[in-house]
Amino acid sequence: MKCASTQKNGGIALRACFSPAGDWFSVADESLDGSSAVVDWEVGNRLGSIFNADGFSTERYKNKNFPEESTIRFRVCKGHWDTKLITAGTCSGWLSNLT
Repeated sequence: MKCASTQKNGGIALRACFSPAGDWFSVADESLDGSSAVVDWEVGNRLGSIFNADGFSTERYKNKNFPEESTIRFRVCKGHWDTKLITAGTCSGWLSNLT
């Protein structure tokens, strides 16, 4: 499992993890700011976003189905569930892993 995160005041603000066993994502929001935590992902020519719109101190899980032994890239960002947009300048760096 690999996890991407952002920091705020010395602690984790947002965290997104990917587990290749079953292609599971987790998205945690530890920032009390009114925004959603979102994992932004890419596998080949497929891309998408998974929002955790449930608010502060929550973690949500989402199962996907990717081709085996593919490279996935993902990052965690702040976003807005109502518009489905990611807030510019709030993302972690990209991480890569095999599915």
